[in-house]
Amino acid sequence: MNSLSHRQTRFLRVACLLLAVLTILSLVGCGSQANTASKGEPVKNEILSVTLKPSPEGHTKDTVTVKTTLTDALREDTVRADRICLFELPSGMDTIASVAGLEPLATAKVNKKPEFTFSLYDGVRTRLYSRFVLALYRAESDSYTVVTAPRGISNPEAYAAKDALTFTAQPSKKGLQVSDHVTPLDAQALTPSHVLVEVPLENLLLGQWKEDAVSYVHNGTSRFIRKEALDRLDEQVKSYSDAGATVYLRFALGAPTCDMGELPANLYMIQPEDNGKEYAVNMTNVAIAQQMEGFFAFMAERYTDPTADHGIATRFIIGSGVNQSDNRYAHNLNADTFVPNYERLVRVADTALRSRCPDGRVYISLDSNWNKSQRGNNWKAQALLSVFASEAATQGDYPWQVACELYAESDGVWSSDGTIDETSTRLTVNNLSALTEVLETSRYLYGGTEARHVVLTDLKIPYEGTPVSQERQTSSYAYAYCKAVENNLCDAIFYDESLLGATDLLIAQAFDIMDTTQNQAAVDLAGGIVGSSFAKLYQSISADVQAVSKVSGDVTSKATVTSPRSAGMLCEFNDLSGSCGFESAGRAGYMALHTDETLGHSLLYTTFARQSLHEHMGIVTYVNATELMGVKEISAPLYAGSAQVPASVTLRLVRLSGDAADGTVIYESTCDNVSAQSWQTLTFSVSSFTSRLEKNDRVALVLLVDTPNQLSSEMGLGGIYVNPRASQSSAPTVVVTIIVIAVIAGLAVLVVYLWKRKRNNDGE
Repeated sequence: MNSLSHRQTRFLRVACLLLAVLTILSLVGCGSQANTASKGEPVKNEILSVTLKPSPEGHTKDTVTVKTTLTDALREDTVRADRICLFELPSGMDTIASVAGLEPLATAKVNKKPEFTFSLYDGVRTRLYSRFVLALYRAESDSYTVVTAPRGISNPEAYAAKDALTFTAQPSKKGLQVSDHVTPLDAQALTPSHVLVEVPLENLLLGQWKEDAVSYVHNGTSRFIRKEALDRLDEQVKSYSDAGATVYLRFALGAPTCDMGELPANLYMIQPEDNGKEYAVNMTNVAIAQQMEGFFAFMAERYTDPTADHGIATRFIIGSGVNQSDNRYAHNLNADTFVPNYERLVRVADTALRSRCPDGRVYISLDSNWNKSQRGNNWKAQALLSVFASEAATQGDYPWQVACELYAESDGVWSSDGTIDETSTRLTVNNLSALTEVLETSRYLYGGTEARHVVLTDLKIPYEGTPVSQERQTSSYAYAYCKAVENNLCDAIFYDESLLGATDLLIAQAFDIMDTTQNQAAVDLAGGIVGSSFAKLYQSISADVQAVSKVSGDVTSKATVTSPRSAGMLCEFNDLSGSCGFESAGRAGYMALHTDETLGHSLLYTTFARQSLHEHMGIVTYVNATELMGVKEISAPLYAGSAQVPASVTLRLVRLSGDAADGTVIYESTCDNVSAQSWQTLTFSVSSFTSRLEKNDRVALVLLVDTPNQLSSEMGLGGIYVNPRASQSSAPTVVVTIIVIAVIAGLAVLVVYLWKRKRNNDGE
């Protein structure tokens, strides 16, 4: 009985095992069949991709390929005479249920994966900004049914020229945002690595020709821009980019500052009022959508031109805190209306920029109300971000980025709301990761792998007017800057222009030095006030914070215009060399060459006039680093100020490196009591700067003039001279000496060897 029981037990075990194996195999087979079915059957009718293929014969021969997929259900519900048709939706045209009024761009049989290829150009009109949609044509009813969402070209960067501008990343994240009334030299005095320039669309756009307008042609239609406003924008962009800063342009539409009749008709989605608010561009209007195509194409081409004739700007921000529609952008609109309209504007700007500069970036703009309760038609920034991402993905995703305001409620930002998850009310210094961690989740990644980048804007830390509060405000900026540096997705942190002219404020001084090797005073202040949390934070990122080397050197003044015989001429003014490339850096009015008997050649005479005492006055030129490498001293014969009031003259040198890894170097030294009554030769020791130069660098050479308590000044400059390049000449001498010694030593060894060999042979 026991034996039988044992056999039965063993049999049952084997049977159960076989049954389990068969069950698993059947399940695997079913799963395999299910997977095969899911792979073979599309989930939905879809345009998979719209890609541009450039032609070596030129842009007029470029082609576009559209790949699609159709479900079995749709294919089975058609007859032989039915066709799948591809339609082009120009900018401004809504996603529509019926395309009966349009001509198909191409047709194909209703198969599993229809594919279409066609020219990028339709005559003089480009399809670069268009979207494309599939519709099923039913022969029996002679009607069309739209079966996919529209999709735009995903790779506009393929349109860019082979020699297109490439972006060089900044080692520093220090940014300053400025309006158009700010003098670039005043902003540059704070040495920002990033500058955000406001671009009011209502000041630039014209609906028709006007005297002194700048015209351009897009898709065969002439468009116009106010020359005065464009000249001002050129001045800003060129000044900042020439000085080595990355320039961001923030485009926003405000209330009209001129007769509405001068602006393009239907520009505003909501009729504007004289209330200082910002408004939505009416991208649902085909004419305005095409106007914005042309405008952003013009802006991108102008400011990404490798010649840099008008300056370089590779970063566009669209709007300003657009989720706060009641306050700023699109009041009285609901989100379902606003977001598609806004997304089209962002897409047009992105297409225009990346088709000229492949690594250009376009940012949507959110305010700091990350998860604040809604009021009226205002939306939470987090909610709008989610809706925008869905809208962009549906139409064909592209690498949009995020510009978000940073909220500061008090002068102690380190003690603000520290919640870092999706429940955060406002975006603050402490909870920046509430934004960046969301952007790192799968639904926000571009291409499934690439996280969106962030810039922080509109930071303005309040203070109560007391010395204690001023120290807290300054410590808050140091803390905020370090938090931005700590976050790998943050590219820049922009402070409000209120710092300009506030040289008596500690925060302006801290802003100037925070990203430099001379930031110890700001670091010590923040460490003492914020405490150990700041000390720990700074210690972990100090090398990244000190991205800029700020150096100086001795300066001497002699009452002479005679340059040392050993000095070389960097710039001497005459009819051949002209002004040596010098131009106004700030508040320079009259500039001309004047003959001077004392010098024996011409001088560059400049007058300056400013509106307030804090504004900077100066001139600038740019030289190749090879002209300064190894130079120990720079000398300049000049006079400045007036007979009554002497001036201080500052030499500023900025290394503009072609390699971001090399970092930025800024030299600055000042000589006081320079009088316009007599010539003086100022000699600056610059070894601390020139020893850091590489041959591919450029150098901005700036001469600043400051006359205490005077709004005007003058300067006569007799030239720029460099003293012997001792560090360069000594190197070859050392090398030659070493070689000579080595040769002599080698010969001596050889002689001894031969002598010993001869002696040995003689002995034998």
